[in-house]
Amino acid sequence: MPGAPSAGTLVAHALLGHGSDDQRRRHLPAIRSGRELWCQLFSEPGAGSDLASLRTRATKVDGGYRISGQKVWTTDGHWADYGYLLARSDPAAPKHKGITAFVLDMSTPGVTVRPLREITGTSDFNEVFFDDVFVPEDAVIGDEGNGWRIASETLSRERTNVGAIVVRLELTLAAITELARTVTIDGAPAISDGAVREQLGAFTAEVTALAALTTDNIDRWLSGAERIHDAAMGKLMFSELNLAMAEFALDLCGTPGLELTPDMHRWQDEWLYARAFTIAGGTSEIMRTMIAERGLGMPRS
Repeated sequence: MPGAPSAGTLVAHALLGHGSDDQRRRHLPAIRSGRELWCQLFSEPGAGSDLASLRTRATKVDGGYRISGQKVWTTDGHWADYGYLLARSDPAAPKHKGITAFVLDMSTPGVTVRPLREITGTSDFNEVFFDDVFVPEDAVIGDEGNGWRIASETLSRERTNVGAIVVRLELTLAAITELARTVTIDGAPAISDGAVREQLGAFTAEVTALAALTTDNIDRWLSGAERIHDAAMGKLMFSELNLAMAEFALDLCGTPGLELTPDMHRWQDEWLYARAFTIAGGTSEIMRTMIAERGLGMPRS
């Protein structure tokens, strides 16, 4: 799905794997063409990395469900047409078992979206409130109570997508290299400094390694041999490398990097936003735990 925002890609995987024929016919062409914008309604104030602790309720009523609760960190929620929603439909079941996935029309009465202003000054994320929101029964994705499995499958796709943004890192590296040619260290272009060239070389090697890891993960996925920790490795490597590159670029800027000028704004924004990638889609700590426990077979901490 070239160009589809991440939530659209996520729900497309969910619908392909678990959706009804009607859901696929209605939404997949619109997602692919960009006519429908989706948001991901997973995280809550008390359920981020521990997503299975979510408390938003889906109460069964005649013809569907009534949704009550709150979501947070909802990217694109302020202009999304639809939401890919997880809600607890069986509060008596074990926390991984009583969750159901839904298609939610964001224009439904009772849905309130409030943008969250971030440290970058923008408002990409939102908090979303559900006040007795009615969702029809045919909006359920897959089977009732199977939402955790569906979400786990689609989150692995999200992490693969995040880890696969090699082009983004290549463009960033090219921009940092150009920055090193324009800023100075002790009166000479920074690019002539041995330590700077060594770091640029290290970044080049890591970007190349991430590209190889991503290709390897995709090959295993296509052959049906995907491992549960593959996506976590790609996501972790991307987010930590992206942060390290942003920090290095801001260091190269020196004192001018602290000034609010057009030339410096790009690197200030890169640095501030890079931290979000170490949290969004699963924190680096959660990714390391997943790799250790599920990939390397280490005992649970």
